[in-house]
Amino acid sequence: MRKAILPTPFSRGWARNKADFVGILLKELAEATDGELLGDPGLAVSGASSLTAATGADIVYIESPKYFSLLADCKAGVIVLSAEILQRLRSDGVIDDQQACLVVDNPHAAFARISQLFHPLPDVIPGVHASAVIHASASIADTAHISACVVIEENVEIGEHVSIAPGCWLGAGSRIGDRTRVHANVSIYPETSIGENCLIHAGAVIGSEGFGHARDDGQWIRLPQTGKVVIGDHVRIGANTTVDRGSLEDTVIGDGVKLDNGIQIGHNVQIGRDTAMAAHSAIGGSTRIGERCALGGLVGSGAHVNIADDVFITAMSGVNSDIKQPGAYSSTLQVMPAADWNRNFARFRQLDKLARQVRSIASKLKLSKGSNHD
Repeated sequence: MRKAILPTPFSRGWARNKADFVGILLKELAEATDGELLGDPGLAVSGASSLTAATGADIVYIESPKYFSLLADCKAGVIVLSAEILQRLRSDGVIDDQQACLVVDNPHAAFARISQLFHPLPDVIPGVHASAVIHASASIADTAHISACVVIEENVEIGEHVSIAPGCWLGAGSRIGDRTRVHANVSIYPETSIGENCLIHAGAVIGSEGFGHARDDGQWIRLPQTGKVVIGDHVRIGANTTVDRGSLEDTVIGDGVKLDNGIQIGHNVQIGRDTAMAAHSAIGGSTRIGERCALGGLVGSGAHVNIADDVFITAMSGVNSDIKQPGAYSSTLQVMPAADWNRNFARFRQLDKLARQVRSIASKLKLSKGSNHD
């Protein structure tokens, strides 16, 4: 591939240029979301916005009654909402029949699709920056973009329309699937496989050595980590997230998985498809997480834990044993006034003493009942 001085696609901006952007017709947004259109099909919508910042040319969404009060001052031209919410808003007199609406089953998901139309990812500009260092054995598609100061080692494979931002390192034998975008300063260790249509944010480290050590006479003996990282299609990995390579087996991230910023994924972990994980979670080695799970921020799991499909774990929970059934799980206390917390904590410290007293009372009652029968 010919080398040239190229602008990075990430320097072109993420939003449409509103100076020359007329808008998207409401009927086109309805078609894109399979929604029911209430209003003028030819209305031009210029952007997706929040309830508090919207102008008359913007589209917003609402899916919870707790935000109804914000509609009083909302100037949005179009509202995305469910049929149930529409009925409540009209019956309460919050909106009238003149308000343009887009009625869908899932307002949040529809709004996300609409937002993508207003904020498309920049085009990938084919070419290789002159400062990139590329091994002769690497295979790079002609439609790929390789930015400044990228290092690509031997036998790397880079697919069609892939974009690699400045400062990235792709270790020997790694593979990047079609239309995947890798942001600046990402480290991809040897033999890592990343699927198609993935998004890897800045500073992520994929395939680093797992934390494997054996204890011997008070010392830790390093265990070489010989597995790989295998990432499926349509995966999002947040900034500064680390995914360790497997110790003997591979670390596997399934299709559609979304990982937030600053997450730690230990060696041999397997994450099922369409699972999402919020920031600063830490998953211990050899843990198995099922499909369609959702983990809140700062969730931590011990090693060798198995989590079933369709499990939701609330923020700051600790998981140290298997979760075998779908559902919502928590292991944290809700925030409360400091004075209440201090009183509760004082009582918590007395629980063991209270338990002994209860057992003593129960034992005496049992003896008393026995003597009465005699």
